[in-house]
Amino acid sequence: REHRIENAVYGSRTPGIFNLGGDLAMFVQTILRKDRDTLRHYGHICVDNMYRRVVGYNAQVVTYSLVQGKAFGGGFECALASEFTIAEESATFSFPEVLFNMFPGMGALSLLGRRIGLKKAEDIIMSGNVFTAREMLELGAIDEVVADGTGLDATREMIKTRRRRRNAYRAISQAKREFQPVSHAEMRAVVEIWVDAAIALESRDLRMMARLARAQDRISLIS
Repeated sequence: REHRIENAVYGSRTPGIFNLGGDLAMFVQTILRKDRDTLRHYGHICVDNMYRRVVGYNAQVVTYSLVQGKAFGGGFECALASEFTIAEESATFSFPEVLFNMFPGMGALSLLGRRIGLKKAEDIIMSGNVFTAREMLELGAIDEVVADGTGLDATREMIKTRRRRRNAYRAISQAKREFQPVSHAEMRAVVEIWVDAAIALESRDLRMMARLARAQDRISLIS
């Protein structure tokens, strides 16, 4: 029977990995071909899906990201698209794109900047550093850190707590979206900048991207 969905939780079934980000191997081949259309299509699909979460599917659905393990690049952006981000203690976060002379173009600056301020967001993005869950919590980038292995229970408890004051929480969620709205047009416009930057990469940048792609594959296989 039909049933209203009030909450959506995004996580991973792969131990140690929330999301390792974009398809770097595909990026290398596409950039070598100077294939703007494929890069643009990929970027638009990403931000279209993320934007649905940003606005609660236009149905007042409360969205949660449960980060257990690594959230890198596009994976970190994916986590930020939810209204609430809960991370287990051992979770780590990074935007490694600067290592190959790029920037994360599918929501990082728009979403993180609204959480912690544009300057702090830019500093994190341009550092390429790996941050712990505690560091992200202190910055205000995520909402809660819990012990390893307790993330799902903690998320359920947060949902249960909010249910008791559903009306107030629903209203504040709507108010937050009005206060600092993220527009679909903004996210798509940043994709265009990302495409231009990708096409401008030099051979040495692509070699670094290829190395990171191989590391991405190794982490996936180990996990």
